[in-house]
Amino acid sequence: MSPRTAVANVKLASVDPDLRMKIRESSMNLDKVKDEIAFQLLNYELERIFVYLEGEVGNTSIQGYIPLQDRLTVAEFGLLESQVDGLNKLLEDGEIIDSDVLAVVVEQVTDLKRRLGIDYYVQGLTYDSEAIKRWLNDLWINVKKGAAFYGKGCVLLWSDIVFCLNLFGRALQGYTLKPREVRTLR
Repeated sequence: MSPRTAVANVKLASVDPDLRMKIRESSMNLDKVKDEIAFQLLNYELERIFVYLEGEVGNTSIQGYIPLQDRLTVAEFGLLESQVDGLNKLLEDGEIIDSDVLAVVVEQVTDLKRRLGIDYYVQGLTYDSEAIKRWLNDLWINVKKGAAFYGKGCVLLWSDIVFCLNLFGRALQGYTLKPREVRTLR
């Protein structure tokens, strides 16, 4: 058992009722503060995503449109922003935000950030043999394709050189070259 998970074993039935009430209230207040912090962080992350999208998409008032590849991302950001605005209005009215709804919106924002490449942290080095095998297999396939490409290029270059030398030799022997053969030599 790690030090973080071992809090205490308390039999609440044997605790004084007033103390039990204080424990419950403290627990509820702690959960409320955690949700408030998560919500403030959510607002901050949406602002960061907006700044990133604004830089990537550019000034749409000059172009007059959003590039096709960015429209889906902008629409998803708009949906998330409207959801957070609704949650902001709930807080302004003094209502409590459901922690499950907040968790879903936080997860959606985290997913959007991951797909945009914002704050994509590597959590240390891991050894994934399947990923390494796939990478080596892809590398081998690309090496074979590259070698075949350069091999064909060398064969074509050699064929062109032999053909041009053949034409040049015939021209030196007095053979009149056709216009197409002259263009080939040039």
